[in-house]
Amino acid sequence: MAKVTYFLTSMTLSYKRDYTITEDSVSITTFSHGKKTYKICNYPYAKQFFWSPWKFEASKVVKHKDGDYYFHPTVSQELPDKENRRSLDFHGYR
Repeated sequence: MAKVTYFLTSMTLSYKRDYTITEDSVSITTFSHGKKTYKICNYPYAKQFFWSPWKFEASKVVKHKDGDYYFHPTVSQELPDKENRRSLDFHGYR
């Protein structure tokens, strides 16, 4: 019987359950070592995402072709609904 080998190339992490993040570091909860903290490289334009109205969501750790793992955060914010008055024109009903 052939041996099956599994190589983890990405994983999805839930905010506050699996990871927390600050402007300087990301802490990831692991099974074997508890919470492990990594220093992150943060660019000036990215600092806005640490303040309201932005919220962190499920994010990914991805293995790139260079063999290193990178953290890809996901952020979102609530936007008000905007009435689309021209949708009937767009579909050709008028």
